[in-house]
Amino acid sequence: MRWLLRIVFILISLTVLLVGALFLLPADRIAGLAADQIKSTTGRDVRFEGRFKPSLWPQVGLSTDGFAISNTDWSETDDMVSAKALSVGLDLMSLIGGEVRVSQLELIEPIILLEKSADGQVNWALEGAEDAGAISAPQDTGGSSDVAVAIDNAIISGGTVRFVDHAAGTETLIAGVNANLTLPEFSGPADLSMEALVNGQSVRAILSIGSFEGFLNGSIAPLKTALRIGEAKVDFEGRAGLSPVAAEGTLDADLSDIRALAAAAGQPAPSLPAGVGRVVKAKGQVTYAPEGSVHLRDAILTLDSNVLEGSADLTLADKPFLSGSFSAGALDFSAFTGGEDEGAGSSGGSGWSTEPIDVSGLGALDAEVALAASSVDLGNAKLGRTRILARLMDSRLVLTLQEVLAYEGLITGEVVVNGRSGLSVGGDVNVASLSTQSLLRDFADYDRLLGKGDFKLKFLGSGGSMNAIMNSLSGSGSLALGQGEIRGFDLAGMLRNLDTGFVGANNKTIFESIGASFTIENGVLQNNDMSFLAPLLTAAGLGKVGLGQQTLDYRVQPTAFTGTGSDDGFKVPLMITGTWANPKFNIDLEELAKQRLDLDAKKQALEDKARDELKKVEEKAKEELAKKLGLPVPTKEEPVVEAPAAEEPVAVEEQAPVVEEQEPAAKSLSPEDLLKKKLEEEAKKGLRNLLGGN
Repeated sequence: MRWLLRIVFILISLTVLLVGALFLLPADRIAGLAADQIKSTTGRDVRFEGRFKPSLWPQVGLSTDGFAISNTDWSETDDMVSAKALSVGLDLMSLIGGEVRVSQLELIEPIILLEKSADGQVNWALEGAEDAGAISAPQDTGGSSDVAVAIDNAIISGGTVRFVDHAAGTETLIAGVNANLTLPEFSGPADLSMEALVNGQSVRAILSIGSFEGFLNGSIAPLKTALRIGEAKVDFEGRAGLSPVAAEGTLDADLSDIRALAAAAGQPAPSLPAGVGRVVKAKGQVTYAPEGSVHLRDAILTLDSNVLEGSADLTLADKPFLSGSFSAGALDFSAFTGGEDEGAGSSGGSGWSTEPIDVSGLGALDAEVALAASSVDLGNAKLGRTRILARLMDSRLVLTLQEVLAYEGLITGEVVVNGRSGLSVGGDVNVASLSTQSLLRDFADYDRLLGKGDFKLKFLGSGGSMNAIMNSLSGSGSLALGQGEIRGFDLAGMLRNLDTGFVGANNKTIFESIGASFTIENGVLQNNDMSFLAPLLTAAGLGKVGLGQQTLDYRVQPTAFTGTGSDDGFKVPLMITGTWANPKFNIDLEELAKQRLDLDAKKQALEDKARDELKKVEEKAKEELAKKLGLPVPTKEEPVVEAPAAEEPVAVEEQAPVVEEQEPAAKSLSPEDLLKKKLEEEAKKGLRNLLGGN
């Protein structure tokens, strides 16, 4: 701005000079004097077109059909400034009193070219420019003097400004420039208003300077601005200076019109999820340092329904760097993940979303920002108290989870979103005491597993959509759950009845613990060591879970125990197949038949063993009985009991009659037969107990 104001005041000084010579010198001589004065002040040649047209009433002044100021030597364009017409009018009474008061200054259809060379030179650096606050008369007037200047009304109409950055290969076009400047006193306040089309976008600005002379000479002066770009606005009130450029004050910005801002910057409007960016506001104390950095303190940032408070520092360079620390209450970022829509992130039983995920915004700047919030809604994930540190470097975002309370547990670790070449996501996450039901319901639309436990996961996936990422996942992890239940099927009922019909909302399987480790490759989770412990029931599992295709191919082999203290149990292998939304349960009949054969063999072995034991018990009982009766102890080859010969009477014959001659009633059985029967009953009872009978 300063170079433009210099030119304006040079023109005013020329007007003062030339008005006095209007009737003494010819027009070409006047033009020559004007050109010489501008060149001595700016180092640039000036070309006037047409003749000067003096006027004395209603104001003293002059006008010309057009003029041009030459460009710098290294530019390929001849003129830096040109205009179709210029007119200047002075207040005669003020001029007589020694004060220059410009009642009217009008620059019609000026064209201004601003250039920056590949090596950093700028064409608006005017050589030998004097202080615009002092207007010097040329030598041939007989001396020099400083004249105070005031402007009632300075107008630019139909102007055009082109800014060409040869180093960056960019060009910004500002067309339709209409501006109005009032400066009642040179040392007092100045007001400037303007409107233009910047890259085709309407821009309006109002600028008020508390002390124009000091501001122009590099001093800090009160400053108030109001900028409007489409429906977006930036208001600033504070103080600022030009040499060097610096400012501090209160900022109030509403940047909700993202499309207008992008158009003015010559960039396409960013693609934002629905519900994001409708309200973008910032308030706080802002400082622009001469080194090229912006500092925000006591800031209140609003993004739709989200409000953050904190501070930030932005270093302006080829690639800006943002650092800051913010705190917030409840944050809602569900729009970034598609909200509650099934098609955006959650499966809804119909597969993952194939909608493209745009992360091009990650390359806009580098950043390191700390955030603390009471809760965060990510659409398909609900977080409680959250403390994270976000580091963004070269389109790679690393989120360090310092403390994230979610699903009644604590989450720590790192999550990475890499947009350097396509999109990839990864992480190393540790979860303690997490509620499985709410977690799986949000992420996999599955709410049948109830329990709390610890979870570890390392993962990496890539692709342009959620579907592509889930089908490319690789990694590893482990799960350890405490007491809980699985709703939807009764595993114990299936085993007791050999019937897979024990499924439905009223069925459940209670467990004491579940543990497993797993690997992931190409979107498929592989597990070989699942362990399941429940009352009178254990299970081992292995198989695959299709994370990308949302499928199940898993084999569980439960073992049911009788509760009698036996270490052996009845095993019924169960196959779980189908999809997450519609799993199917089937008994592995082939494995079950094999187990039946093994069980029959074991049963036969137990029966043989029982008979051997029974025979041993009988023989021992016979020995004991023979001893009590005073009979010879029978050998294994001898009959169990033999009647004595007739010629050899037995002393106890009356107490031990021959068995065959007795009635079948229990009271008429011999002691030996009674003992044998009792032993048989006990042996059969023991066998039934061994086999799980009653």
